[in-house]
Amino acid sequence: MSRPILALSAGDPAGIGPEIILKALSTPHLEFEPLVVGSEEVFRHLSKKLGIQQSFEVLDVCEGLDPDAVLPGQASATSAEIQERTFAQALDLVDSGRADAIVTAPWTKSLRPLIGLEASGHTEILAARYNAPNHVMMLAGPRLRVALVTTHLALRAVPDAVVGPKIERVVRTCVEDLARFFGVTRPKIAMLGLNPHAGENGHMGMEEIETITPAIERLRAQMPDVALSGPHPADTLFAKFHGQEAPYDAVIAMYHDQGLVGLKSIHFGQAINITLGLPILRTSVDHGSAWDIAWQGRANAESMRYAMDAAVECARLRSEYAR
Repeated sequence: MSRPILALSAGDPAGIGPEIILKALSTPHLEFEPLVVGSEEVFRHLSKKLGIQQSFEVLDVCEGLDPDAVLPGQASATSAEIQERTFAQALDLVDSGRADAIVTAPWTKSLRPLIGLEASGHTEILAARYNAPNHVMMLAGPRLRVALVTTHLALRAVPDAVVGPKIERVVRTCVEDLARFFGVTRPKIAMLGLNPHAGENGHMGMEEIETITPAIERLRAQMPDVALSGPHPADTLFAKFHGQEAPYDAVIAMYHDQGLVGLKSIHFGQAINITLGLPILRTSVDHGSAWDIAWQGRANAESMRYAMDAAVECARLRSEYAR
């Protein structure tokens, strides 16, 4: 395919999103065409303050707003509105065919109630927009990919949410999109347990025996080309290949911190967030909006560079898969 066009959503203007986009796009010889969406004034200010030449135009979303009301590291209704408009316009670029994929900078959920919206993340908003009940949150690093059965839930709510049909949907979506976006057609997938020691034969919880193992067995019968193993204890599974190539194409974790502590311990700053099960391609960074260092020139843009590079590669593999 020709050079892909990426819609770059700058996220929370009071966070580090604009800075990491500015830094990432200063890399010479980009392999894609950027369409940056956000506050033109914020980018202009950061370019001057940080001494980084802005080599791109910004599709400004601030009509009728005062961008000067955006202050680094502070919540405001203006920042919330800019964040919301930025994401929506970047998605419109993808939906209209003007962009091949969207790459999102960090988003601050807590801003949304300031303009009367629910404190949702990118993933949940994407699922609602595209009516994608089988969406899956995956973080992928150079040597390890982790997908989640549950995402942004209080820990006490997790056991009730880990049910067989949900586990099966997550695995099926992962299998489909490992082929579509990563070129993996006969994947090896490790399933984590829910409890310490994966329940230790029911002594530390029955979810492995009553829910997770039966789901794995049903999937094995339905998907003979997929090598499913588990349920594994999370601590020992991640420890086995720390610093080495993972022996699996993906690990399925039952809840957020179970999977992402392992992933980020190995790949923090090098991993990307990709939403599976959507009709579009979306990648993002593996960190938040970092208000404590916003607009100070201290933000590391490596994860944004990885997210951009991953979008390019996934778009290429998707094009080949569709042939």
